[in-house]
Amino acid sequence: MLFVFSLLAIRFWHLQVWQGEFFREVASKNQLSKIFVPAQRGSIFDRNGQKLVGNEISYDLVYIPQVTKNPAILLDKVGELLDKPLSELRRRIRKKRSRKSYVPVTLVHDLSSEQRSIIENHRSILPGIEIIGVPRRSFSEAASPHLTGYLGEINEREIREKNLSYPQKKYKPGDFVGKTGLEKVLESKLRGKDGFEIIRVDAYGRRVREMDVRLPFADPEAGQDIQLTIDAKLQLAAKKAFAGKKGAVVVLDVKSGGILAMLSEPAFRLEDFRNQISQELWDQLGDDPYAPLLDKTTGGQYPPGSTYKIVVAAAGLETPETKRHTAVCKGSFRLGNKTYHCHKRSGHGFVNYTKALKGSCDVFFYELGLKLGIDKIATFARDFGFGSKLGLGLNAERHGLVPTKAWHHLRHGRKWPKGQTPNASIGQGFNLATPLQLAAMVAALGEEGVVKKPHLLHKVRDHQGKIIFSATPTALRTMQHVGKNTRKTLRDMLLKVVSDADGTGGRSRVPGLNVGGKTGTVQVVSLDKTHKQSTTKKTWKEHALFVALAPTENPQIAIAIISENDPDGGGGKAAAPVAQKILAKFAEDKNLFRQAH
Repeated sequence: MLFVFSLLAIRFWHLQVWQGEFFREVASKNQLSKIFVPAQRGSIFDRNGQKLVGNEISYDLVYIPQVTKNPAILLDKVGELLDKPLSELRRRIRKKRSRKSYVPVTLVHDLSSEQRSIIENHRSILPGIEIIGVPRRSFSEAASPHLTGYLGEINEREIREKNLSYPQKKYKPGDFVGKTGLEKVLESKLRGKDGFEIIRVDAYGRRVREMDVRLPFADPEAGQDIQLTIDAKLQLAAKKAFAGKKGAVVVLDVKSGGILAMLSEPAFRLEDFRNQISQELWDQLGDDPYAPLLDKTTGGQYPPGSTYKIVVAAAGLETPETKRHTAVCKGSFRLGNKTYHCHKRSGHGFVNYTKALKGSCDVFFYELGLKLGIDKIATFARDFGFGSKLGLGLNAERHGLVPTKAWHHLRHGRKWPKGQTPNASIGQGFNLATPLQLAAMVAALGEEGVVKKPHLLHKVRDHQGKIIFSATPTALRTMQHVGKNTRKTLRDMLLKVVSDADGTGGRSRVPGLNVGGKTGTVQVVSLDKTHKQSTTKKTWKEHALFVALAPTENPQIAIAIISENDPDGGGGKAAAPVAQKILAKFAEDKNLFRQAH
């Protein structure tokens, strides 16, 4: 017995005295650690409740500096197990040096099931390593990359700015934040409030399960859900109809100004931006000559081409001296020593307003524009919403350009050359417009004669489902120069552009629905170089445009389409068929076939 007790005494001495310091240090490391529980980001729905952008659980690998003494060895082990570059893991930790030691550092996003299994099996040699479930964005087929935008990891500048603006929803390194599109514009609504959990960890960074005591915690609060004016069915119809083309499509609700569909092509893949995008892919997107990162619906500026003849026709019909203007088109028009050609080289013969719009006669509008003068045309263009932002506030919205004598003198230091007026009268020259402005122009021809502020936000619901915001139509301006009778006359003329056999917009015709439209073709380089499109360099081919309004007797939908460098031809051949498919889908869903004359 003495021998046994002697052995026990020696063991007690060995543990308490000889190894006492070691075990005191181990015991001190049985401590509390704070784990943040990410809040679910709000979802984005279309006007009918169909989900466009939602959430799915992804798993991230995080490191808690508080728990381990030697991060260098830890990173070596993680890099070896997951086959990750050590330099990348070190870079992530260096970026987070200024943060508190209990705040997790995200080392790897989107762990696969195999990677999660590897980490779990080696947990005992990975002190301070945790796997956490994080909500990540999921996208429906109808989600448009430029419209919804994407998330990216927040940087130090954004953390400072947003924590000042939204102190109740603190941001921390490793969080994701909206970088473009609606994800950026509606960040404060979509972002929820993170929760937290206090856990006890042992000396090896392993979680110790509490049996009797519940440690402090706070449940995360989900972000607000957003319902858009977008119609997912129309968005898909536009996407399929425009497949393979480059440019933009905008579809407006004439009554409210709500955007029913918007598309910019080529686009990037939203899935590539779920986590940190590679530098190689970013460079590839940036070097693409067709600018997939640019939202062309609001940021693309193009000469409006013959769609601008609607503006010039409105100015002519509202001016007593030109109200009954006619012309004889012989295929060209001469001013001084310069000849201006019509797109129909054989000429249109005798034309009035209706025939000029139906056949898109350039000579008619050359002569009309000279009678009106550039400043009067500009006055009517501004009445239609050209030359200024429409206030959508999405991505990089541009002003466009409405040229005037004063602008030209300020920009070029000389008087407006009279020879520029014919080009301006057919939407060429200095004129610039965005696809959104073109859609707003044709929508303004509706019964009210109002340029409404385009908007995307329809309703906002909090995390409990309660509606906390509903949008109402906002008028940017009531048309001062284009009266009700002129708008009705123009709608009737645009109906003939589509319905008559000799109209240029026949390919947008929808049986049973009265569609008004106007085709347009924009020269990328001078006419003498591009009149043979079949032998023209791809980037020199003309842009094809088409704008439409339906039903013409009580307009509900307005469409603007621009197809860049389209090999199929002008607006009548390349863009009008796209509008036809969108209009047919809209009419089918709204039962407009029964209402049409």
